[in-house]
Amino acid sequence: MEQNEMNGITLIALVITIIVLLILAGVAIATLTGDNGILTKVVTAKENTEKASAKERIQIEVMGSYGENGTLDIDTLKSNVNKNIPEAVVEGDTFPITVTLDRQTITIDASGNVELAGATESAELIEAEDIATNPDTFKKVTEGKVLNYGDSLKVTDVEGNQVDLDVEWKVFYAEGNDIYLIASDYVPVSKLVSQKTSLGFADNGSYNIYWDSSSDFKVTSIDTAIANRFMLNQEASFTKSNDNYKMTACLLDASKWETFRDTRWADANNVIGSPTLEMWIASWNKKYTTETNTADKLYCNKASSTGYYIGTTNEATSTYIGSDVMSVKDGYQDILYYPHRTVYNNCYGYWLASPSANGSNSILYVYCSGDINFNNSYIYGVRPVAHLKNDIKFKPQGKDFVLVAE
Repeated sequence: MEQNEMNGITLIALVITIIVLLILAGVAIATLTGDNGILTKVVTAKENTEKASAKERIQIEVMGSYGENGTLDIDTLKSNVNKNIPEAVVEGDTFPITVTLDRQTITIDASGNVELAGATESAELIEAEDIATNPDTFKKVTEGKVLNYGDSLKVTDVEGNQVDLDVEWKVFYAEGNDIYLIASDYVPVSKLVSQKTSLGFADNGSYNIYWDSSSDFKVTSIDTAIANRFMLNQEASFTKSNDNYKMTACLLDASKWETFRDTRWADANNVIGSPTLEMWIASWNKKYTTETNTADKLYCNKASSTGYYIGTTNEATSTYIGSDVMSVKDGYQDILYYPHRTVYNNCYGYWLASPSANGSNSILYVYCSGDINFNNSYIYGVRPVAHLKNDIKFKPQGKDFVLVAE
């Protein structure tokens, strides 16, 4: 009897101990969580710090944007924010303007008052696979700008003066885990000094480069791995001695386009001078055609050792697509493919890194009025293309997108 009483007392003590521990656990959980919990306070403190930091960064740019007359100059302010805080998104041409930075929406009025309008929703990262397989996602991403790839490119205005105008990079194509960016505008010749020396092209005006039969080609072969990476899939069957093959080789020699490679986002041998025809068409078709809507679909094939045929039907046999055909398609309004639809500073379009079936000295190009045509003329520029590392993702920021590396 005495032993049973001892066992009973021990069991009661155990139950009481468990109850006390449960109560303590409940108190601890309540302390950590809930509206006034420690974890909530930590998150709130972090958010408040982010708000204060974003506001302070904008205030610094405001202080440096007053004109000699003592008033806040909106153009100077926007330029300073874009230059010094490239991840910020500035909207508005008159005061008050809005700046989105670190998920914070900030307004600035003409008096220089900087106010937080609240935080934007946390943006989900976009995977390469999502861009590659979902036409809606691809279209959404390509309508935005990638703001943080590479250094700013300076552009020359119509009077020949250098102006501080950023040329952004945009998503151009995605397949599987492969993502490609393209410079959103023609690259000025002033940015191609090393390329001119190493590739042997001539230049004409602010943007135009060209080769002809008298050119001293510095590059005469194409690396098959680079050709495949950038979708010149017929490289092995083209006649290597043709001038248009050598022109293509110059645009595809990744080692010569290193000045446009940002090591944060692209590995070596991953930037070329202009997109290939196959990539251009693949990008277009992904954005503007579906299984049920193929009216705008484009095709290319290699049925000649000289170069590509292109057209609007399978097994195309034409050497060009005219502006009358392209100008009525939805994509003709898209600056991803036509950054200018009229002649810009004596530049009529940009080269494609692909030979044409028209002849041994004809290389393909995109014409500002709509054509995809052939020539070896002196009136076209280039738009470099970068193949990104596999661990790159995209994050929406305002109306645009930024690159994110894990």
